[in-house]
Amino acid sequence: MQKKQDQQTVPAADRRSRGPTEPDPNREQRTGGESRKIGKSIQQEDRK
Repeated sequence: MQKKQDQQTVPAADRRSRGPTEPDPNREQRTGGESRKIGKSIQQEDRK
């Protein structure tokens, strides 16, 4: 059932993963570097 939830979060997280050129120090500090892990997982799923 996690896969269904992933699809719903893909669009929201896709925006931060798609804009790596934009400065997002606030988001990285807020998540404590967790946003990077989430971005990598979304990018891998997006490539599928």
